[in-house]
Amino acid sequence: MRRHLITLSAVVALLMVIYGHNNQAFAQYNDPQAAELLEEARQKHEASIRNIDDYVVEYEHHTVSYIKRHDNGRPYMAVHSERDYEEGFEAAADADNSDLFAPETFEKLQERARYLGTEEIDGYEVHVIFVEELEDFIPAEEEEMHEAVEEMRIYFDVDDFLLRKMSFKVQAQIEDEIRVIEPVMYFRDYREFEGMPVAFEHLTIVSGISDMISDEDRAEIEAAFEEMERELEQMPEQQRQMVEQMMAGQMGEMKEMLESDQWEHVMRVKNVQVNVGLE
Repeated sequence: MRRHLITLSAVVALLMVIYGHNNQAFAQYNDPQAAELLEEARQKHEASIRNIDDYVVEYEHHTVSYIKRHDNGRPYMAVHSERDYEEGFEAAADADNSDLFAPETFEKLQERARYLGTEEIDGYEVHVIFVEELEDFIPAEEEEMHEAVEEMRIYFDVDDFLLRKMSFKVQAQIEDEIRVIEPVMYFRDYREFEGMPVAFEHLTIVSGISDMISDEDRAEIEAAFEEMERELEQMPEQQRQMVEQMMAGQMGEMKEMLESDQWEHVMRVKNVQVNVGLE
């Protein structure tokens, strides 16, 4: 199951380019209203990084640094390095391991964007951009994972163009069957650093976990829980309490996931440093 969650995050990383585009390609948008909004969003972003040359984001389990680059004179923040992520959190690192404004990625996005109007997310009014036919957004090294993004929706604030939410429809081949997975990502608790907003909370929700877990995997998980409970019963009281305390979070998350048929993960930022002199 972890294998599929990691791949989804890699797909998300490629699709997080909601801003940025070359003026010469402006006419490629199929929807002029979506084109206008995306261009305004990019201009807002460019203004927000005017005073930023580089920055470092420290998450709970890994650290990522960014450095300013330019494409045809237009600035964007590209990944400089990543480090210190713990085993089992490769997904979080992969989500940051891409140029957020890679021109070749956004060129595909801008050709397929369509404006769907406004909605409300977490109390904020947001524009909704719909994009479909995204199969070729997956990098070559991920193709063997047999996942394809059919469509996505991007939700950004009508006032400041902050990214509030992204949702996807993904086809995944699991046990020789094609199943549909629908991940949703929320971006919350924005804080400014030299004018640049950073979301300090990233919530990912994937519904339909039963479609992601094979019958064999589910049986193994349930058997592992039963074996663990038997071992706990045989431990001395003090040792049992210590083990239960250490494993409570992981066991609770796994049990809740199986019972609710939904996986949730919150990635939080611990610290941000700007203009540290990266080269």
